[in-house]
Amino acid sequence: MITETIKEKYEVFKYLSLILPCSFAKKISGQFKPSVEVIKAKKTLLKNTMTYEDIERRLSNMKRLTMGITHDCNLRCTYCVYGGKYPEHLIHNSSYMVLETLKKAIDLFLSYVNSPSRTTRIDIYLGFYGGEPLLQFDNILKAFDYARERIKEVPIKRNLRGMITTNGVLLDHLRVHELLERDFMISISLDGPKDQHDKCRVKADRSGSFDDILANINHLKNNYPHKYETIRYILTYHPSNDLKKTEEFFLSNPELFNERNVIIIPVEMENISDYYKKEWYFSKVKQNEQISHDLDKDKWFYEKVLFSWMEKLYKNATQFLVFANDFTGSCFPGVENVFIKADGSIHICEKMNFHFPIGNVYTGFDMEAILRIINNWHKYILKRKCWDCEAWWLCTHCFSTEIKDKSIQINEKDCQRFLEATQLSISSFLNYMERKNENKNINRYSSIDSYLESL
Repeated sequence: MITETIKEKYEVFKYLSLILPCSFAKKISGQFKPSVEVIKAKKTLLKNTMTYEDIERRLSNMKRLTMGITHDCNLRCTYCVYGGKYPEHLIHNSSYMVLETLKKAIDLFLSYVNSPSRTTRIDIYLGFYGGEPLLQFDNILKAFDYARERIKEVPIKRNLRGMITTNGVLLDHLRVHELLERDFMISISLDGPKDQHDKCRVKADRSGSFDDILANINHLKNNYPHKYETIRYILTYHPSNDLKKTEEFFLSNPELFNERNVIIIPVEMENISDYYKKEWYFSKVKQNEQISHDLDKDKWFYEKVLFSWMEKLYKNATQFLVFANDFTGSCFPGVENVFIKADGSIHICEKMNFHFPIGNVYTGFDMEAILRIINNWHKYILKRKCWDCEAWWLCTHCFSTEIKDKSIQINEKDCQRFLEATQLSISSFLNYMERKNENKNINRYSSIDSYLESL
């Protein structure tokens, strides 16, 4: 085992050259430290004050507009971020986004998409989020149809795709027909077989939701086989999950589920800023490592669980050479995603609490608010000297993970948890790959890159 030969703490990070594409691995020094030139350039960037014009230029490359069309929901999932267990986050309520606000959000989005400063791809995405977005189904269709008409006015051709994340209970014949007619990408929450799913994903009366969802899934598959490949299932990985039962459910229904349409994410157990201290997650990784001894090559489920962390690390590692990277995994506010709350306020993403608005659809982006968030973030990076970290180029810390009450800050404990969790994940990954490729050199496993890139 590679990891059995490791003597120094965090030495395992060096072995990521066995996982990364060769083109990237060659550009990483032996100690996985940035060069003096890179550090100097990035520190200069962090110290420089960004102008409003710089922010406008960045915003012209925004990729996705996500609209929190309602904070209401027909379920009361025990781990939901709006369930009242997460400090400083909203609690389910009956507020919803009126059509005028939806249209204003779309107009603002397209005004940046149409900017001559835009340099990114032509695909743009319009997402609907909740609560349960299907509670506002009519407004979803009206908003998307409005966007399709408006996009025709854009001089440069853009491909507009609709996205929706739903619990699936209301995804009946009519709704699924209308969404697929518009080529929506649909993500359905499903936590495994009935006894596992109904532990947490319950209705207000505490009854389960599994039967309703599976009936809708079967109808979708039977009546829209030609569009089924656009459907995704989100399994929220909860410590109470029986992984063996969950695995059996997904593997025994290959006509419905496969390694490409199932996404596995760990649940946030306390609050978002405590993501890295989930002892249950570490124990589950170890459990997966033990179970993987008996893993057949065609059984993808445990690979998805084991690789869920590696996917994030892989994406960060392969993007670390981008000059704009600030030594962390943070995005630039408003570029990767823009989240609109029901009242029309603009936020960095749906994972943030709502103490950090960066504008309003009626008045536009608040450049001063964006600048304040960026400058504060850079101040913490300079103070922490992130370039001295053994895994700076793998860092997944971002604004949403570092919320402390009503402030955003990077602290020592979070960094330590990240390093420990990352070391464990990489060790588990390397050990698994060695076992799966017994008597082979791990470098010969040619599908690592393609597998991770496909996620």
